[in-house]
Amino acid sequence: MRGTMSVKSLAWCALLAAATASAQGRVDERRAAAADGTVAIETGGGSVRVVGWDKAEVTVTGTLGADSQRVEVRGDRRKLRIEVVPERHDHPGAADLEIHVPAGSRVEVEAFQAAVDVEGVTGSVRAETVNSSITFTGTADDVRLESVNGGVSVRGRSARINVESVNGPVDVSDPGGDLQAGTVNGPLKVSGALGLARGRLESVNGRVTFEGKLAARGALDIENVGGGVDLAISSPADYRVSTFNGAIVNEIGPGPQAVRGHDEDDEDDETPGKELTFSAGSGGARVTVTTLNGRVRIMKGR
Repeated sequence: MRGTMSVKSLAWCALLAAATASAQGRVDERRAAAADGTVAIETGGGSVRVVGWDKAEVTVTGTLGADSQRVEVRGDRRKLRIEVVPERHDHPGAADLEIHVPAGSRVEVEAFQAAVDVEGVTGSVRAETVNSSITFTGTADDVRLESVNGGVSVRGRSARINVESVNGPVDVSDPGGDLQAGTVNGPLKVSGALGLARGRLESVNGRVTFEGKLAARGALDIENVGGGVDLAISSPADYRVSTFNGAIVNEIGPGPQAVRGHDEDDEDDETPGKELTFSAGSGGARVTVTTLNGRVRIMKGR
């Protein structure tokens, strides 16, 4: 009889321990927050999803990773800091978190091996991660995203966008008036622009693609070292294209064009390179493209 009770007791203890561990692994925090305050988030592995809403509060829900002690929320209404605290100081904490913030907040995220997804924030968004991706969807005042060994994706007409990836693709659709984007190793694609006033796209080793319209006096500058450039601009523009070691393909159609390579009258001139300068439509906007080793293709915009 004693043996039977002992087994039952052990079983109940095991169940209680499992339930306690499960409860400790869950995250459920709530704080009052200003409509335009700052919310800073720091985490290691796992994932972070930040959602802007119309409530004057911040909520943090989710589950902790095995190497994490807790999620610490500190600060006041104007500035809150959310941090995943690891079990050991020499190892980053991990968690899968969903964080709701007032839509007008300034959101700052620092992550290591954690995927970052932000949507519905209209204030500003700054996010950095290593070995993972960053995604932003919405129309914020200012968006600055940087990933090392991961892709970056932005969708929505944010006023200012500055995004960069090392060893990953960058994809921007429906940008606002001010855009800067760059990749070291990976393709860079911009689509759906409707009145870009200032754009700068740079790549070290990846194809750059741009599709959309520029503002009447807008400017688009593209530099690529080891990849090609595809352009499909559906608004009037003045083009200046140069490549050191690549072809220039112009599919826009008839118009004043001048393609120039090295001086053919100088037999000693063996400098490679090609240049193309022309205007499409009435001109006005400025497009400058420079590549070292890559073809430049200019196509008709939709």
